[in-house]
Amino acid sequence: MHARILTRGHSGSEEVFARRLTEGDHVDGVVVTDAPERARYEAHIDGVLAGFAEYRRSGDVLAIPHTEVDPSFGGRGVGSELVRQVMDDLRGRGLLVRPLCPFVAAWIEKNPDYADLLDPAYAADDLG
Repeated sequence: MHARILTRGHSGSEEVFARRLTEGDHVDGVVVTDAPERARYEAHIDGVLAGFAEYRRSGDVLAIPHTEVDPSFGGRGVGSELVRQVMDDLRGRGLLVRPLCPFVAAWIEKNPDYADLLDPAYAADDLG
């Protein structure tokens, strides 16, 4: 097992969240950080930016309109791990998600344990 760390910056300070990967996880070394100054979560592997999820926050809802993974990291599950860590962070912070990005919406459909994070104002029919 490998540790994964999610870091969130707040007014110059950082809160660090660590969780053990389960044996089913297949991505090692993905570190996801919230970069509020760029309004996105960033996924790094060995210090290199591998992908990101842009967001817009309105109250207790985070709209995610776009995710992107660098092609050199494609096919390694970086996008899925990025979204998983973002959803775990939102859950821990008591926030909801509006998955405007088709990848994020599809990921939530495939991982129904995260459906409780959907913004109730965002119709379930909009996911498909």
